[in-house]
Amino acid sequence: MSNTLLIVDDAEFMRYILRDLFAGAGLETVAEAGTRGEALDLARSLRPDIVVVDTTTESDDGLLLIREVSALLPEARIIAAVQAGAFDAAVAAGKAGADYTIVKPYDPTDVMILMRTLEAQPQMA
Repeated sequence: MSNTLLIVDDAEFMRYILRDLFAGAGLETVAEAGTRGEALDLARSLRPDIVVVDTTTESDDGLLLIREVSALLPEARIIAAVQAGAFDAAVAAGKAGADYTIVKPYDPTDVMILMRTLEAQPQMA
């Protein structure tokens, strides 16, 4: 599995937390974005293997971004960050193109389990 990661969250502190958690799981964060537009530009230029998208904003930017990244990088694995207990948000993210979900607030054990899942499954071509 390749190790490049794009983190998209409008809150800098949450990007820091994700960067730290995924680094602990062996992933290199190649870029971080705070907006949908910035994320799309970075996805186009860097072509990361994994994209983590925060869907907990008041707008639909997260779901729209998931659809856009899924179309732009069909081989990338997309992880939607959803609020705890937001089952409908997780379903919507999956319908938009997310391959996995991770629940906020983040649990380091959940990140490690997700990383093992990613390593065990072959990457899309």
